[in-house]
Amino acid sequence: MVVTDGFTGNVALKVLEGAAKAMFKMMRAATEGSPRAQIGGLLMRPALRGLRATLDPEEYGGTYLVGLNGVVIIAHGDSQARGVANAVRTGARGVRSDLLQTIAARIAAS
Repeated sequence: MVVTDGFTGNVALKVLEGAAKAMFKMMRAATEGSPRAQIGGLLMRPALRGLRATLDPEEYGGTYLVGLNGVVIIAHGDSQARGVANAVRTGARGVRSDLLQTIAARIAAS
């Protein structure tokens, strides 16, 4: 978990998203060369799909915005229906788990 101000967090997020996209493009290009590389690419495909799903902002929907007196989710600016639905689920999970009280208790304890 990373806690940062909005501007710095957004810059870091955009850098990471851009780096991930670039890496996937480079991996795809590398596996389209020789027949040997193509076979390697086919063998790696299931693992890379799992990695792509892990990095997909639609999968998580968004993240908590802390410091407010309520549960607020910041979703990706390019969210589609699946991402918005997952953001709502994330918010509901925060409410069910009493997220605000947990954060307040941990801050008070530190």
